[in-house]
Amino acid sequence: MQHALNLTENQLKSLLSISKLIPGEFSPLVGLVNTDEKMEPSNDDLQILTDYGLLTKNEPPSLPPEVYSGLRTLCDPSITISLLLGTPETLVTTYSYSARGFEDNAFVSFVQDPETRLFQLFIGQSPADIADLLTEQVIIGPVRDNVQFQAILIPEEYVILTCIQDHYQQLLVETTLDREMNREIWFNQRDLWEILVEGRISFDLNWQVTSSTYLLPFLDFELDEELISKSLDQLTERDLLIKSESGYYSLSDDLVQLLDYFLPVISFAAINFEVIKGPDELSLTHMVFLRGNSVNMIVQPVVDEEKRNEISIFTASGVQLAALLFEMGLQDQEIVDIADDNGKKEIFSICPSCNQAVEQDTTFCTNCGTALKSQETQPDSAVKTEIQTQEHKCPNCGAGYKTGIIYCTNCGSKLP
Repeated sequence: MQHALNLTENQLKSLLSISKLIPGEFSPLVGLVNTDEKMEPSNDDLQILTDYGLLTKNEPPSLPPEVYSGLRTLCDPSITISLLLGTPETLVTTYSYSARGFEDNAFVSFVQDPETRLFQLFIGQSPADIADLLTEQVIIGPVRDNVQFQAILIPEEYVILTCIQDHYQQLLVETTLDREMNREIWFNQRDLWEILVEGRISFDLNWQVTSSTYLLPFLDFELDEELISKSLDQLTERDLLIKSESGYYSLSDDLVQLLDYFLPVISFAAINFEVIKGPDELSLTHMVFLRGNSVNMIVQPVVDEEKRNEISIFTASGVQLAALLFEMGLQDQEIVDIADDNGKKEIFSICPSCNQAVEQDTTFCTNCGTALKSQETQPDSAVKTEIQTQEHKCPNCGAGYKTGIIYCTNCGSKLP
C-alpha cells in the first residue's frame, strides 16, 4: 500500500466486523467498536473498501493478508510511536504502531483528522520512513558546526532554561526593532515566574515555554517562586548564569553564544517510543529535536545511576544529526525484559513473524522456525557442550533442545 487511506468511522468498523478482531487495552481503536453490537456494512462501504484494496472480491468478502496483519497490529500493538512535527505556527501529531518490533514494513500509521473526522490509515511503514519525516523536519540546510554546547540538567533547571530563552528572544526582538545593540539581560525569579504563567496559557508556539509543554508534557511547568530561585542558583553553580550582588541574574558568555545561534527556533520535532512490556508495564523513550537559526539542539530525558530523572541537552551538526536519525531508522528487533517463574529477568527478543519471545542471540524462532539472523554453524565443541546440558538433540544437526521446543534454535529444522 503506497499511500494513506481516509476511512470513515463506519468503514473502519466494517473492517473490524469482517475481520472479527477485537481491539485490546492499548489499541487506538478501543471505544470505536461495541463488540456486543453486530455491524452490518453497507453496500457502498463494501465497494469503497474493495476499491481501496482493503477487502477481497470474494463472497463473502475477507481481508488480504497484509491488511489483516495491519489491522491486527492496531488491535494489539506492542510498540507505539508518537511523532510531533512543528514550526512556530503549526503542530502536527502522527501515530505509528507495531506488533513485531522494529522490522521493515511492520508499522501502521493511524491518526484521526480533527476537522474531517476521517481516519487516516497507512499500512507498510518502516522505521526508516519515520526517520525520514524527522530528517525533513529538522535538517533544512546546513548549520554552523563551531558552537558546541552540552549540559545535563535536572527537570526544574531545564524548565527555567526555557524561560530564559523566552526572555532572551523577547529582548532580541525589542533591540532589533529599536535598532539597539545592547543585549545585556538581567532578571529575577519573579520575571521568570511571569513568563511561565504566560507561556502556559498563551498557545503561541513562538514561546519556548509553550512549545516545550507540547514536546515534553511530563515536565512540571507550574513552579513556584521558591523553586525557581533554587533552580537559578543551581544554574549559576553550573556556570550558565551569573548572579549579581543585588540578587539579579545574567547569562554566561557560553549561554549567550548558544542562544545567539539557536534563536529563533525554525522547526522542532519530538518522538516517543512506548513499548508495552506487560499488562501494567510500559517503557517510554523520548527525544526532542530543535532546529534553531544556525544550530541543532537535541533534548533527551535520561536517568542517572541513582534512578533520578535528568535532561540531557547537546548541540549537533547536520552530519551528526543525520547519523543519529539514520541509526534510529535501522533499529532491529525490540529487546524486552521478561521475568521467569522465579522473578529473575532475562533478555529476550520478539520474533518478527509470530510475536513470540525468544532468547537473545537465538538464530531461529523456537515457535515458528523463522530465521532471526544470518545462520552461523556452531563449532563442534559448542554443539557437544549444548548436548550435554539439554534433554534432547536435534536429528538434523545434533544441537540440544529442551522439551516443548518446536523448531531447532541452531538449524531451524522442525523437531520431533
